[in-house]
Amino acid sequence: MLSSEFTRNYMELYLRLQRLQWENYADGASHDLNIVDADIYQLLRIDVCPDGFTEREQTVYSAIVSRGLVDKHPEVARLRNQLDDWDYYLSGLEQISDRQEKRVQMSAKMRPDVVRLLQLRDELARSVGFPSYVDLVLSSEDLERDTVVREVTEYLTDHLPRAKKLAAEHGLRWSTWFTDLATIAGPGDYPAPAELAIRLFRSIGLPDAVKRLTLVCKDQRISGYTGIVKPGVDVRVLLGSPGSLEGVRTLCHELGHALAHLYNEANGLLQTWTASYDESMAVLFEQIGIRCILSEPELQTARDISLLENVRCAISFLFELDLWQQPERAEELYLKHYGLIGIPIPDPVVWASDSFRSIDPVYIHNYLIGAIVAERLIDRLPASTKDIGPWLVDRLYKDGRQRSLYRKLADIEGCVAE
Repeated sequence: MLSSEFTRNYMELYLRLQRLQWENYADGASHDLNIVDADIYQLLRIDVCPDGFTEREQTVYSAIVSRGLVDKHPEVARLRNQLDDWDYYLSGLEQISDRQEKRVQMSAKMRPDVVRLLQLRDELARSVGFPSYVDLVLSSEDLERDTVVREVTEYLTDHLPRAKKLAAEHGLRWSTWFTDLATIAGPGDYPAPAELAIRLFRSIGLPDAVKRLTLVCKDQRISGYTGIVKPGVDVRVLLGSPGSLEGVRTLCHELGHALAHLYNEANGLLQTWTASYDESMAVLFEQIGIRCILSEPELQTARDISLLENVRCAISFLFELDLWQQPERAEELYLKHYGLIGIPIPDPVVWASDSFRSIDPVYIHNYLIGAIVAERLIDRLPASTKDIGPWLVDRLYKDGRQRSLYRKLADIEGCVAE
């Protein structure tokens, strides 16, 4: 198969998957995404003649193929989808009324399947030439394992004391961590999402973004989702009502995803994206947006919540690295790592029902990379707010995957201050 034929076929399937996922979330559809995943898997198994690929396209192609041959492998897909169906594991537990106890029992039932999925992913990663699945994922993301581990560890060391203090001050409990954070944020009186988006885009010099984006606001089970039906052409954002400080943060985060794809001018495989880039653009714009919308007291609360979330992400990633090495010690490792936050950690078997261990493995570090990228870039943004949008488009968005995330950072940090 020629490279041009592969690119056309792959991008058609890749974007079909994005559209069907959007329809499942936003329209209540029930598309079976496994069908498209299976088609992608079969396509990736075909040898491609590299003629016609640039050097960067060849790198991206290799990353897509090696990652896809593992993640879209039929047995991996079957186990992953089974673990995504909590009703399957809750069967027989209907008599348990206590919510936490039901979660514990469900997690215990999931544990063997999660461990098997860990092992299977590792085996398949080695079959495509990588030491481990972790190494495969990080390589496909243009990341170096040592650099990621160092940055995550340094962030945790620097911010853990403050996180422990905040957790104690707010009486955070492990079993209700996320609802407790929402309580810290509290309610708020904010305009509708579309109005906030219009104000924000105008203030940063991208007034055309509102007309080009599709914003859908409705009550749904997820806080926010960005659908990339066609980069540069059809990008959609699904949101609930902002109604709270957390709602504003979610709005800004999803708009960050959306802008990066809306202004992607690349072609072919370079229209695709890595999770590290995608989450970094979302977190960076989240930090930009909340500075434009929130008052100073609200901004400090948002920063405290972000710090708590980032520390948990750092701990989660380091736990996951150990878990891949020693899954038989999962509960012991869970207590060791999460215990750092300084609050009691009951029922460590719940690790098995964490979606970042099965549905989105080796992903959680991307939120923290985003926080680190935001820290590196926030002071390099143009002094005039109205110049920020065009700066983001030119320096980060428009060339898509032509440059890796860290290449883009290096290019920015190597520029003479303007």
